[in-house]
Amino acid sequence: MFKSVFTKYITAFMLIIAVSFMLLAVLLCQMVNSYSIDAKEEIVERTADILTDYITDQYSGEENYDFSQYIYFNRSSIEPFLSALAEYNEDIIIFVTDASGGILLTDSRVGQDYISSNVPQDIIARVSYDGEQTFSGDLGGVFTSKHLVHAVPFFDSEEGFVGSIFV
Repeated sequence: MFKSVFTKYITAFMLIIAVSFMLLAVLLCQMVNSYSIDAKEEIVERTADILTDYITDQYSGEENYDFSQYIYFNRSSIEPFLSALAEYNEDIIIFVTDASGGILLTDSRVGQDYISSNVPQDIIARVSYDGEQTFSGDLGGVFTSKHLVHAVPFFDSEEGFVGSIFV
């Protein structure tokens, strides 16, 4: 009889330990996943902000061009900077778009693959009216799979929306 009661207590104790370890493992996985997502969001936000500051500094003295013309005529100086930013993280893809969502420039690792794509107008409208956006999706079909995307609107000196940066 003593063995039977002892065996029941040991079995219950082992079950409690096993369930505790499983709960701990689930909690730890959620914490790591949350940290990973937060870190990725910070990377894409920082990258977008750095590129926005760079283009703002360069474009502010060249506003006799519209934004698309500025990007076209200055791509030889912007593209290396864009590529240098993208090199820090192999998962990053960077787009510069015009006000209608046409992709004007991407980093050199991506090449011209996305240049013929357009970011859908509903996303462009949301970025132009609401400001910086972070969301997850395929960017209206631009990507073939779901990505974390951070978008920053770009305004000229008269506060007119002229384009966006997507990271």
